[in-house]
Amino acid sequence: MKGKFSKMEAIVGSPNRVKQLAADIVSHYEDKGNTGLDACAAIAVMMEKLELLREILYRYDYTDFMTGSPRERMNAITGGMNFILGLNEQSQKEFKLLCIELAKAHSLCAATDEGREVALEVSYFKALKVSLMKLAQRGVQKKTKKEIEDRVNQLLERSIMSEEVIDVSKVFK
Repeated sequence: MKGKFSKMEAIVGSPNRVKQLAADIVSHYEDKGNTGLDACAAIAVMMEKLELLREILYRYDYTDFMTGSPRERMNAITGGMNFILGLNEQSQKEFKLLCIELAKAHSLCAATDEGREVALEVSYFKALKVSLMKLAQRGVQKKTKKEIEDRVNQLLERSIMSEEVIDVSKVFK
């Protein structure tokens, strides 16, 4: 047993050393007076990214997402997807990058008044980005003829051995 604890102590350090290290870290942050992130900076970044995204979609009215029924919200997402897909490839990439940056900035200040005020609009942009990403992934998943044949052979082997019913149409989705 003693060998096990001495190995651990060699990695982590003695209990006194760990306490001293913790005290040093705490005093470092207390001396700087910076124990957390400046909320004003996070809010400024969030609002900047939100404004840039609004500029990209200035010709598309997505207010139904904030005020409408579930059907109208879904239509706002699909309409927004169509609008973004109508832009050039560079603008689409910029849109997705801005959505990621907005989500990160919003996560840092979601509990603030400003973060709560724009939470639904931020959710719209997140939903739009995720939907566009899923749509792009769907087109990439094409299988070669050999991959399909190998998969069918695996299914046949499993069905013969297990005698279970396998719905082949669901396997290739």
